[in-house]
Amino acid sequence: MRAPRPYFARAWPTGATTSEAGCTFPWVNYCQSVHAATRYALERGKAVAIVAQPKKIGDGADRHREQQRALADMINRHFANHPRVRYVDFSDTIDLRDSDLAFDGMHLGADGNAIIAKALVAPVRLLAGAL
Repeated sequence: MRAPRPYFARAWPTGATTSEAGCTFPWVNYCQSVHAATRYALERGKAVAIVAQPKKIGDGADRHREQQRALADMINRHFANHPRVRYVDFSDTIDLRDSDLAFDGMHLGADGNAIIAKALVAPVRLLAGAL
């Protein structure tokens, strides 16, 4: 039996090639979802932290990098100057090869989550000041 491929390494369905968010295939749905969620929160007076995940290592790393670049570009196009939106890049915060931090090379354990939580304090404080 073959192991399942990671989500971001799967073949993407054909369909829309662009979106309101301005991303192109294969990141149309991903970017549009983040764009819509961010707008939804802003329309309700909330602040939004959009956090880039730690870098994927190994299989799928190039695709993950492309995905995160598309996300960062979309945020820059639509929300760069918005005081209640912060893009927080944690791509280099955790080495996913460290099994003490990421038990399966992708998902964080308690120690990895503690590092991310500590790193989120400053950006969240900035956002709280914008409300």
